[in-house]
Amino acid sequence: MPFRWQKSAPLLLLVLFAIPVLINLDLMPVAWLDETMNLDPAVQWHLKGRFISALWPNQGSEQLFMCYLPLLEWLHMLNLQFVPWEMFWVRLPFLLLFVAGAWSFCLLLIRELKLNPAWCLLLTALLLFDKSIFELLRSVRSETLELSLMAIWLFLCFRRPTNLFIPLLAGLLLMAHPKLWPAIGVGMLFQVPLVRGSFRLWLWPLLAVLPALGYFYWLDVPILAWWRQLQGQAAMHGAHGNRVFEHLVSRYWPYFKEQPWMPMMHLLTWWPALNLLRRHRFSVYAMPACMWMVQDLCWMLLLAPHHRYLPPHHLLMYLVWGLWLADGKHPFRPLYRYIVLAMLPLLLFPYISRMGLGFLQRAERNPKPVLRWLEREIGSPTTGKTLIIGQSIAHYYLMRQRDTNLHFALEIYPQKFRFKDYRQVYYLGHRMLDAPGILYPLPASFMPMAETWSPTYRGLTLTRVKSEAEMEAIVGPYRIPYP
Repeated sequence: MPFRWQKSAPLLLLVLFAIPVLINLDLMPVAWLDETMNLDPAVQWHLKGRFISALWPNQGSEQLFMCYLPLLEWLHMLNLQFVPWEMFWVRLPFLLLFVAGAWSFCLLLIRELKLNPAWCLLLTALLLFDKSIFELLRSVRSETLELSLMAIWLFLCFRRPTNLFIPLLAGLLLMAHPKLWPAIGVGMLFQVPLVRGSFRLWLWPLLAVLPALGYFYWLDVPILAWWRQLQGQAAMHGAHGNRVFEHLVSRYWPYFKEQPWMPMMHLLTWWPALNLLRRHRFSVYAMPACMWMVQDLCWMLLLAPHHRYLPPHHLLMYLVWGLWLADGKHPFRPLYRYIVLAMLPLLLFPYISRMGLGFLQRAERNPKPVLRWLEREIGSPTTGKTLIIGQSIAHYYLMRQRDTNLHFALEIYPQKFRFKDYRQVYYLGHRMLDAPGILYPLPASFMPMAETWSPTYRGLTLTRVKSEAEMEAIVGPYRIPYP
């Protein structure tokens, strides 16, 4: 294979990766809890002109939503202004951003680090098929946005360290999630020597804080009130128990079945990170290593052990390995072809399985027939208020109707919803209630075992809730106070 084609292999892999994901974009996964919760404040902004969300259980979120940093909501608000309010179009910007971020990662390895093409291919495959990254790519969580912007930011840091987009992207990342603050703070400190002695030294801090200043001006609330609501949300996601065990083992528990090498790779990354810091001191080549190490320690001490937080952390981890391999002082040089050939099938198998399942279960996963079924059974309420409790696909029904009398509540977060406030209440779920319900019609599945591997819309039942007692039987166990 000509050398130029070897260099293009990671980019070609990215293109081949993105096509099936695009085809299955509104099928894998089905509408789910985090997607709905992260989308709701932006939907309410467009429907009611207020930045609120009663869907979140946090106190005060129904009056002003402040329990999450705004970058994700800004993207949703901008996107919903221009596209149809459908699952495919809601998820599409996240796929496009991820492709842009992964492309930047590939170019960083190929052009800036001049890394061996085989190592470039392996590190790109690790990034694309990483369990957390691949699963969250289509989930409309902030991690995809964080990873994409961080990859572009890192590419610019290596390509043109004085580019004025660097502090602006850093400011946006600071408005994405508090878990990124340690890494971005370290990265910005590394930029100081590069701009020292020029007007940029004064311009950079201003550009970095510009998104935060814009947010507080737009929100128009005291910083103390904002901090209380954000801190209440953070308290629910803090580290606990044996922090070392939780960080190194529990955080990676979902990986053990499909990618069991990841916990060990995470632990071993300290070796190349420390070596890079020793060799390059405080140059840009040591920056990702310092960012990763500081972030790793902070996450161990402060952050709950959820694997869904990992995408931006793993991006830094793969870049640390890329920088170390590019140095050439490692024992893997004679073995790289065998390592790549052994790893690629292991990485591809879960991806091919999930994409294949999406194609085979298209009827069970297609959201459009479900929305038409709900429209037929519920209609579009015009007098009084209607509440639907249960599965997240009902939130897309609310978006489809754009009716302010139609409300949606998650079964596990009923804190802001009472039966007496609604003219009619429905429950949409996979479990049958005592009252008779209407089953979502689907032909018999030719893959009944697959229903246990990954949830679909098969078995959805719509039930009319006729009394407060019936509603409390559904949501009562979850009426717990939240900060």
